[in-house]
Amino acid sequence: MSTQKKTLRQSKDIINRFKWDNSFEKEKLRLGYMDRFVGIMECSLETYEIGDIPEHRIYYFKYDDVLIWDRNTKIDLVTSASSPDDFKSVA
Repeated sequence: MSTQKKTLRQSKDIINRFKWDNSFEKEKLRLGYMDRFVGIMECSLETYEIGDIPEHRIYYFKYDDVLIWDRNTKIDLVTSASSPDDFKSVA
């Protein structure tokens, strides 16, 4: 039995994927982050600027309200996706 940990791509890798892959509609992308005073917050990836939110505070990404990357549960549908259509099967 293997006790190997499941690795997860870093949030910066996910952001770069969406930044440079034009097959994803940027307005449908949202990221969830931990605000030190308020708790979990969401913002659009369109309005996100690198450095606005420290990467270690990013907890999840959603595409059209479908959870596609989650740090806590180690869900990563982004890395294997070739298009946004790949997310529709999990919605």
